[in-house]
Amino acid sequence: MSAPLLTPERALLRLEQLAREERAAVAREDVEALCRIAELLPSAMQPLLEHPLLLSAAQRASIAEIQAAQAEAEAFLTSRMGSVSAQLKRCASVRRTTRAYAPAPAPDSAQEERRA
Repeated sequence: MSAPLLTPERALLRLEQLAREERAAVAREDVEALCRIAELLPSAMQPLLEHPLLLSAAQRASIAEIQAAQAEAEAFLTSRMGSVSAQLKRCASVRRTTRAYAPAPAPDSAQEERRA
């Protein structure tokens, strides 16, 4: 197993930074930024998983803030998925309605010859 790129202490600082960025992305309603942040979380967590810290009260409070930011991001994304789902259902309904009123396709020449 190779040495982590970040110490557990630095990893915790990185997670704090990512939590601030998550909150800012939620405030801007920036789904793409949240996706980019989500891609960074596993590498930021890895040093803490490999070398757990004995947490101080301040570090525990920091982790609680990180978890709260992630919960906010999750709630925002869940809400956004619901909105997108509703929009897709409306689009499908409109598509079905327009097909119902669309003119019938013109018969091709082979079908016309058989009729004659």
